[in-house]
Amino acid sequence: MNLIFTYVVTGLLVVIGLLSLGQDFVYTPFYILFSLLGLALSFWQQKKKPVPYLRLVVNIILVALTVKALFPFFAGKPKYDMFTALIATWIYFLILSTYIIHTKRDYYIIQGLSLGLIVYACFYATRNPLPLLGYTTAFLVIWIMALRNINLFPETKEEKTIFYTTRDIWREIKLGTILFFAVVIISLPLYFLLPRFNIPLLPMDKLLRQRYSVIY
Repeated sequence: MNLIFTYVVTGLLVVIGLLSLGQDFVYTPFYILFSLLGLALSFWQQKKKPVPYLRLVVNIILVALTVKALFPFFAGKPKYDMFTALIATWIYFLILSTYIIHTKRDYYIIQGLSLGLIVYACFYATRNPLPLLGYTTAFLVIWIMALRNINLFPETKEEKTIFYTTRDIWREIKLGTILFFAVVIISLPLYFLLPRFNIPLLPMDKLLRQRYSVIY
């Protein structure tokens, strides 16, 4: 039960991160499909046995994608916008990471990559802020539950496996929701007060061109 719950939560985080990109990425349904297939394969490997050399092949592809993404910027002036080109590589990293889940570190990497897509969308991709606010809120609630759940995982296979009951899952959902509202209560004053002090977010203001501005 614990493993299934963790995969469901991880899948929701990945889907929310990909959906946050909005209409700027027309292949989002295919990204989601391949990510879910990767999660299913990783789940099968943990229940049965690992696919030989799969992690090695994925790591080689990740290195190749990194070189391909960075080479144009070192070789000369890139033909495309820097962040538009690199975010596609970021998406591929997320998709490939779902195929090689074995340890807590792998879950954390996927969560970080998914959150990175939402942060990117906040600055650049999404035109309508309301859906993005919903994606971000849902991500934070699910992310809190995911972190609590994954931290209970045994570090090695020799340790005792932890099983969840339905009552335990509901408890995690309730605690996750409470922690989320605690984060909101703390962060809202900062959200409303910081812009009034005109504090620049260096170096982000140098890297990302601002499309919107608010004058107080």
